[in-house]
Amino acid sequence: MAQSGVKCNDNVKESFTQLQKDKKYSYVCYKIQEMGATAEVMLDEAPGAFCEAGGKEHIGETEQRVKQLRDYLMSINEPRYCIIDVQESIKGRPMTKIVFVLWNLDVFSVKKKMKYAATKEAVIKTCTGIQCQMQVSDDTDLNFGELMELISKTQKN
Repeated sequence: MAQSGVKCNDNVKESFTQLQKDKKYSYVCYKIQEMGATAEVMLDEAPGAFCEAGGKEHIGETEQRVKQLRDYLMSINEPRYCIIDVQESIKGRPMTKIVFVLWNLDVFSVKKKMKYAATKEAVIKTCTGIQCQMQVSDDTDLNFGELMELISKTQKN
C-alpha cells in the first residue's frame, strides 16, 4: 500500500504481466478509482486506454503507439499511470524496454497530482520489471523523441 493509502488492484499486476511476458498489450493505462472512503489503482478499461499487441513483437511501431496513447490521455484530461512496451532499434540493434509514465500535467488539480505522485511507487513496486521512468507534467513531453532519448540514456554502450 502506498503512503496515500491507495492500494493496487490485482488487475494491475495481471495486465502488466500480459504486457511484459505475453505481449498482449503494447501499452496499458491505470487510474485511481475512488470507492467511497477507499481508493484503488486499477486498469483503465476505457477505449484507447490500452493497445492490443496480439502476442507478437511490434518493433518499429512505438511512434504510432505513443501518438495513440497521447491522444487518449489528452482526451480524458485526468492523471494516469501508463506502461509502454517499447520495441525499437537503437544503433541497428533491436531492444525492448518497459517504460513507466506518470501522466500528471501541471494543469491538473493539486489534490489529484498529489494523490498520483504519492501512489506512484506502489504501482512501480507491483509492476516488477520496469526499466525506465518518465514523468510528464506538460502535454508536449510525451512524444517518441523524448521517449527514445530517455531510453538511449539507459542503454549500455
